[in-house]
Amino acid sequence: MDKQDTDNSKMQLITKGEIIVFSVIGLFLLFIPLALTQNSIFSQFDFTDSGSIGDTIGGTTAPFIGFFAAVLVYLSFRQQLRANEIIMRANDKQDQATREGRRFDTLMKLIETLDTAIYQFEYRTEKKAEGKQNVIRGVDGIQYTANKFHQNNGERARKFLEYHENRDESVPYFISMYSQLWHLTNLLSYISTRIDSAEIDFELKEELMLRLDMSYRTKLQSSLETFLEAYQKVRAGFNDENSGVTFLSKMEKNFEEYSNRRAKFVSEY
Repeated sequence: MDKQDTDNSKMQLITKGEIIVFSVIGLFLLFIPLALTQNSIFSQFDFTDSGSIGDTIGGTTAPFIGFFAAVLVYLSFRQQLRANEIIMRANDKQDQATREGRRFDTLMKLIETLDTAIYQFEYRTEKKAEGKQNVIRGVDGIQYTANKFHQNNGERARKFLEYHENRDESVPYFISMYSQLWHLTNLLSYISTRIDSAEIDFELKEELMLRLDMSYRTKLQSSLETFLEAYQKVRAGFNDENSGVTFLSKMEKNFEEYSNRRAKFVSEY
């Protein structure tokens, strides 16, 4: 029996057992007048000479009728309590659905924030002699950044770590692109964490994670894998105190954390 059937059974005005009890009481009250007007073998229970038969029957049956009325009041009160309980549960379910809807909308907006950040990504080439720069935006800019980092067996990755090994001053132009990539991986990990810990139905989490994963697969996955592959090629030549190693290791950790959470909700396709 499901929850709704249980609620319907609770809302029945009277049960089979109560019908039997009240039927017995009704029959008992029906035969009282006949019983009281017969000669009794016990003088103290002989009502034939006790005056008006109506007064005798009324006085005798009044406690029973009062009891019956009290039972009816009890049944009405009990049904009202059950009705209130069902209404409260329905209101709680509605409130929960409203809260889940708000949380779902908030998480969907976070995913849209990631899409916006991807769209706003910019790769700026080195300035030419005439002072001009080319700008590559969005998914193309992310892929171009990863390819540059990876090319020549990770030459740009090695230069990045060497820079952090030896210098702490002004940041070269290409570091801003890597910071944008770091921001994207951090946002990806943060959103997946929020979805995983959200107090919403599991199916809603699946829907959100699938939506997030669509953005990841179509816009970020190939670029991030290329970027981190270049880092792994040159990582062994630098110590853990290198700020560049710390920077790229955090990106790698964000990537791994997202992959682990993604596996809980999204199957390979």
